[in-house]
Amino acid sequence: MKRVLRRVMLVAVSAVLALLAVAFIFILPARRLTVEQVPVHLPHWPAGGAPARIAVLSDLHAGRYDGAWVDAIVQRTLALQPQAILLLGDYFNALHHGSGMPPQELARRLAPLVARCPVYFVCGNHDRGRRGFQLRRELTALGMVNLEGKERELRFPNGQSLVLRGAAFCMETSGKEPFYVKRTLQKRFSRGAMPQDKPLLAACHSPFYFLRRPLWADVTVAGHTHGGQVCMPGGYPLASLPYWSPSHARSGLKTGAAGTPLYISRGLGLSQLPFRAFCPPEITLLLLQGG
Repeated sequence: MKRVLRRVMLVAVSAVLALLAVAFIFILPARRLTVEQVPVHLPHWPAGGAPARIAVLSDLHAGRYDGAWVDAIVQRTLALQPQAILLLGDYFNALHHGSGMPPQELARRLAPLVARCPVYFVCGNHDRGRRGFQLRRELTALGMVNLEGKERELRFPNGQSLVLRGAAFCMETSGKEPFYVKRTLQKRFSRGAMPQDKPLLAACHSPFYFLRRPLWADVTVAGHTHGGQVCMPGGYPLASLPYWSPSHARSGLKTGAAGTPLYISRGLGLSQLPFRAFCPPEITLLLLQGG
């Protein structure tokens, strides 16, 4: 009898430890918000001085019941004291059809960002259709600037400025390039379209074509891949999106096809799978300086 009880206890303890391990590896990281500080050296700016600070939020994937999570992201972002904020798309839940946060509520919860500093946004593949158009309208009404196909000059308290140039989302393909890529994206991000006296920062949802075509910017920021979302220790993705290699989907600072810096964020939400592993959600803080 004692031997049976000992075995039952051993099985029970092993099951509890296994559940704790699963929670630690897969469940808890999905809400363990991190901040990645990314120093970037820009041309045309003098060396030295305090860096300019841009917060980048990507892939919120906000669900109907994620209000507290979105509020936590907003408050953590404001605590970083950014001088500008970039929102890189995929604002709606991607786990269950129709379960995304209503556009009006999502805009209301993001509104405190505008009171802090200028906010610019692009949209992603999960922001198409009526709700995407409605969210664009709501964000614009708050004073946020839609950068899709547009550009703006951004001035910082340190006296420096740069050009922000946005790219609308274009579906990835391994075959014939979409018309938008050939006729618009390659023209707007050609080497000849680079500003002559200011750095150019490109904001896009997906870095797919920036990794495969010589699209020029002094630095590009993107999301979309979630950094793989489910990774091995060290952040190497176990799987990737169609037409993507795991090395391209991996988050971090890398080099685009034009030979210029490109940063891919791990994003903040979930897609396809309701968990993360060795790939926690992130707020990116770009620290821009000369040199």
